[in-house]
Amino acid sequence: MNMSLSVISLVVAVISMVTSFFTFYFTNLSPGELQVTFPDNIGFSYDLDRVYILIPITFTNAGSARSRVQVNEITAAIKVLPNGPALHTRWDYAAYYLSNQEYYARYKEWVDKYKPNVKFDSEDQLIYEGRAVPFQVIGGAFISKLYRFAETEDAGLSADDLYGKDARLCLSVNYDEKFQSVPIKLPHMDSSQFNYVWVDTEKLSKEKCLVEAGAK
Repeated sequence: MNMSLSVISLVVAVISMVTSFFTFYFTNLSPGELQVTFPDNIGFSYDLDRVYILIPITFTNAGSARSRVQVNEITAAIKVLPNGPALHTRWDYAAYYLSNQEYYARYKEWVDKYKPNVKFDSEDQLIYEGRAVPFQVIGGAFISKLYRFAETEDAGLSADDLYGKDARLCLSVNYDEKFQSVPIKLPHMDSSQFNYVWVDTEKLSKEKCLVEAGAK
């Protein structure tokens, strides 16, 4: 009887030690792992011979509370399928949306003076927030950002050349060469607003992209 109790006590002690070790490890020592959530829609615009992309991105650090992940740069490449050209873009600035009512109330004098022909046919307006800069995601936290990407070099293509083309968008986060890509059909692009294309996230691929997402 006493031996049985001793064995049970030993087993309980071992289980307790193992549980404590793993709890301590995952709470304090687990390295940071950045998870990048792809959006369900992406905006495209074309102005001054350059393509602009608007991508909402959520970054989650699945590591311990002490872990830190530094995001240094984000690039996105569009590969026109099957053998078309590649367009390279880089994060330009962070942005957010205001409703038309809030936008006009806040910027009425500026709009009336500098942009009297601004379109209010959409539900909201895109607002500049700040230049894209490296940032840190702490363990157990997430950051949601809306980024505008700007084409880094002129590929010699007009908006009409791209309209309706099948393509693959490759998003690259520069912290450990993490890639995500998804097939898209390019929408009509103009300079007055972003036109959106829905993304089928079920076809999301983490394989190496057909074209490097970094700028040439």
